[in-house]
Amino acid sequence: PYDIEHRILTSRGVRWVRERAQITFVADRPVIAIGTVQDITRRVQTERTLRESEDRLRAIIDTSPVPMVISDSHQIASVNQAFIKVFGYAADDILTLEDFRSRAYPDPDYRQQVIELLQARREIANRDGTPFEPIELRICCKDGSFKTVLGESVALPGRDLHLATLVDISPQKNALARMEVLLETALDGIHIL
Repeated sequence: PYDIEHRILTSRGVRWVRERAQITFVADRPVIAIGTVQDITRRVQTERTLRESEDRLRAIIDTSPVPMVISDSHQIASVNQAFIKVFGYAADDILTLEDFRSRAYPDPDYRQQVIELLQARREIANRDGTPFEPIELRICCKDGSFKTVLGESVALPGRDLHLATLVDISPQKNALARMEVLLETALDGIHIL
């Protein structure tokens, strides 16, 4: 049997077809072929449109300044460049969600709290059809430093995948902590409106 896909020129323009046939041989010579030719132009166009859409989404994620992770319930499918830049972990460092969790949250108690909180927020978002409420997380980077982030998650349609965004708010948290120290140690009375 043979099964091929190719383009042909018809009176309606260029079309994509799939040819399938069964060939009967006698003495190593083909004597008869019985098969079909199916117009698959719509399928090919749909696949091309889907690939282009996925390419655009990939470009948006890759060039975003916000760290992003795409994962299912066990594996990390990809991380963008901002994720690598902020946290230091490349996709090869964290192949599974468990790899990431054990590195990002080295304290087992905190890790369990994060897991339970994420599951609860996802369940509420899925049940009520509401957006995922952001969570403030403290993540250990590859170099051992810590970043405070606002984490959000959204289910990607049609697949068991989630897109998580992790906005680094460490500079704001550090500035707020410095301001609190100044306010606590100031000798003058301070009133903030």
